[in-house]
Amino acid sequence: MPREAKGEIATLLTMLRMPVRYADKTARVSRILFEVEHQKLCADAAEHENKLQEKHLKQV
Repeated sequence: MPREAKGEIATLLTMLRMPVRYADKTARVSRILFEVEHQKLCADAAEHENKLQEKHLKQV
């Protein structure tokens, strides 16, 4: 999540005076979504690297 979005979420939570529990759950969900996206990007990068290696082996 971009830094600007985090700031906007913090501002909204402050302005709305949401209960701390709700804000904490929102933060946890954001963290989980970040981790899932990070793992997907890592898997995509690994797959791309494997394809490059396979292509190189075929050329050799």
